[in-house]
Formats: sequence, C-alpha cells, structure tokens
Amino acid sequence: MFTMIIHMLITWLMIIAKPVKPYEVPPPNDIFHVAEGMWAWSTTPHACTKSPHRLTFTPDHSMMVIEWADDSGHVKSARYQLRYVSASTVRGLITDETRTTPSGELVVWDLVLTSPDSYRWHRTDWGAGSYTAEIFRCPAGTTLPLHAK
Repeated sequence: MFTMIIHMLITWLMIIAKPVKPYEVPPPNDIFHVAEGMWAWSTTPHACTKSPHRLTFTPDHSMMVIEWADDSGHVKSARYQLRYVSASTVRGLITDETRTTPSGELVVWDLVLTSPDSYRWHRTDWGAGSYTAEIFRCPAGTTLPLHAK
C-alpha cells in the first residue's frame, strides 16, 4: 500500500551528529500552510522529477495525506490521523498501520519542519536526535510522474 514511503523512511534512517533544530512557522502562517506542497528525498538523485511526493491536509486538519506515483505511474497514498500539531511538528498515525514499536504500541510519525523548505521524519519511539534524511521542497510546477494510460 504505502511500502515505497515506508521503505524509504527505514532505508534512509540516520542518526545525525548535528542536532536538528525545528523550524517554527511564524504567525500569521501555520504549519498546515507551510507543509503542504511537493517534496522529495535529499538522498535520491533528481528526486523532484523522478520521485516527488505531494503532502496535503484535509480541510478540517484532522488528516495529513501523502501521495506519490509508483513505478508504473499509479498514484498511491498514505493517510495520517493527526494526533498533535505545533508550529514545527505534525504527529500522525498512518491509517491501517500494523507495525509496532518494541513496546507493542503502533508506530507514530512526527513530521518536523527544519526550514520553510525542508523537513525530516522522527518516529516517536526513536531516541532524541534520531531522524530520517532531509526531505526538501520541490520547485513550483513539480507534479507527480504519472504515465499516460
């Protein structure tokens, strides 16, 4: 279902030596406005053209939706039930999540903004300072690489 994103999250997990400083969205904007858009992994060459993902929120801000195109050009998505929101972080549980932490809890993810144009993932059962590689905002006009049918 959302194996591509999960595989990338696990594959690119890294514990960074330099602490990540969360970026706090200043008013009058909010994290929903800043986090929406097209994004790509910093670890993937040409990621904005080959494998970007779209991040949106439902109008009531109860869900975060990430969409990407699989290798055949079909749109896949993961929906996160939001549990906590601040000026720098969105915490969500992936709908239909089955993975558990070592203590048996369902895995929960934090999207942590590190600038207006970058974020990292942190899993709530990881230690402080444990994040995935950086994800950066793609240029305006970036679209999902869909194949014509």
